[in-house]
Amino acid sequence: MNRNLLQVESLELYREDHLIFSDISFQIESGDHLVIRGQNGSGKTSLIRTICGLTQADKGKVLGMKLP
Repeated sequence: MNRNLLQVESLELYREDHLIFSDISFQIESGDHLVIRGQNGSGKTSLIRTICGLTQADKGKVLGMKLP
């Protein structure tokens, strides 16, 4: 039985009119592994901060811990 632990829908983030990332969507279910990979300055930390609620996304949403 898969459980949806995290769902990210169409995240978009700007900083000072500079696009950091756009249209990030994925879901993680129980037992899944996630790798966030990219060059320095590509927005990895900003994405994690947004998922954790430390940074407010300009667009999209993060839905967490949907357990039956």
